[in-house]
Amino acid sequence: MGIFYDRTETEDRITIVYKNMILYYIVFFGLVFLALAGLIFTYLNPGIGCFLIPFVVLPLLVFHSYMSSINSEINKAMKAGKTNVSGSRFSAEDPLTFIIEKQ
Repeated sequence: MGIFYDRTETEDRITIVYKNMILYYIVFFGLVFLALAGLIFTYLNPGIGCFLIPFVVLPLLVFHSYMSSINSEINKAMKAGKTNVSGSRFSAEDPLTFIIEKQ
């Protein structure tokens, strides 16, 4: 179990289900931090506003580095034609699901 996806493995298949809500939280709080940094930079102290910007970029870098390994596994399976995809990346009720056949 991961923060950004669930991976379950059986004898004949691997199932990967993306979790959407954590990405929405990252984007939402990133926008809030950018707005705060802009307001602080404009009206109060430019040094403090510039200090807040890495707090926007850092969660996105963590997300990218965490997802790169699973995305490479999915890409290899897609090139081999062993993948079934269902769901939507933007749906909380029917999340994006990859089923990779092992054979």
